[in-house]
Amino acid sequence: MKKDVKIAVFFTFFCFSVCSLFANSSMYDVSYNGSAAGSSEYFAILDTCYERFNSVFHFDSEGPGFKYPVSLFSDENEYRNYVAEKTGSARPKSDTVFLRYSAIAKSEVAAIVSPANKNTFIRQLFTQYIYSFISNPPAWLCNGFSLYFEEYENAFESPWLEPAKALYLNENKRIPVQLMLEATKDTYTPDVFLPQTWLFVTFLMQTPYARDSRFLYDGLVAAEKNYSDTDCFIEYYNKWIDNQQFQKDYDEFVKSLHSVKEDLSAGIKAYSNRQNEEAKRLFLRVLQAQANNYTASYYLALTAYTEKNYKEADQWYKRALQDGADPALVNWGLGASAYADRRFEEGRVYLLKAKQLDEATYGKKVDDLIQQMPTNGR
Repeated sequence: MKKDVKIAVFFTFFCFSVCSLFANSSMYDVSYNGSAAGSSEYFAILDTCYERFNSVFHFDSEGPGFKYPVSLFSDENEYRNYVAEKTGSARPKSDTVFLRYSAIAKSEVAAIVSPANKNTFIRQLFTQYIYSFISNPPAWLCNGFSLYFEEYENAFESPWLEPAKALYLNENKRIPVQLMLEATKDTYTPDVFLPQTWLFVTFLMQTPYARDSRFLYDGLVAAEKNYSDTDCFIEYYNKWIDNQQFQKDYDEFVKSLHSVKEDLSAGIKAYSNRQNEEAKRLFLRVLQAQANNYTASYYLALTAYTEKNYKEADQWYKRALQDGADPALVNWGLGASAYADRRFEEGRVYLLKAKQLDEATYGKKVDDLIQQMPTNGR
């Protein structure tokens, strides 16, 4: 390998590709090799990523004094040959790399063009960004914020939430604050370390206590001016932070996090136990996080039905149907609700629709219920 370059291949267990780019952006000097298909999404990333990163880190708004080099390829072989030539090593297995040189202005992100893995591109752009201002960023900061800045279209919460919380609540896999600060990228396996770095930086970003958030921002000020191998964050933490209180705040923050999956499960359990108010609270919280979660809407319909609020039940059933719930199931619910509200003709329409959609499940049930309806509709 050439002496003046390292392949800093972060998160190599993710497959990644990038889209086509041309010329320069305000912060990036882009070399593109390939067709123009699908380039707009990645232009948008480069147009906004520096501002996104800097909204947290507050480094120089004009940049580090140079444009960040980015090399993109639509041809996989061209990419792998390019990286191999740059590093003087074997062709890389990963589809995106951060080539870190001793001269940071030459350090570049190289990637294969593909719309499927834009988050790996964002991760490497962040790595390039943080190394341009901090010569030796700690592993928790580099990895954690790389994941924190990922983008998820049509997603309601980070996919890191559930695995991170599960790991932290497991005494055998939990990484407490002091050990997190001291960890290198090789201290723990990636499946244990990466989710918990995301969890730790999420805490730093969302903590309601200034006593905790100042650790990040005061540490960044010291780290930007540091040109030695000293870890300014550990120094600051040991000098100014009450470890016991900080750890307590972190523990409480993690316990307070609720994923949609957790809230749905707890809501269904509350509904089954006839704890309607608790069930409604949990299902409404799910819908605040994910507005089109049809399971929450469906159970809100069931809850309203048990309380004999049939018009409200209809509204929730229709919302669940609109968001993708099983049409046969929802039509059965609408029919049963209309029947209970003595809207027999309306109910008959819904019930027959349910039977038409799923004869095996609803055929006999529909026939039995329709037989109980008054023939005059009253």
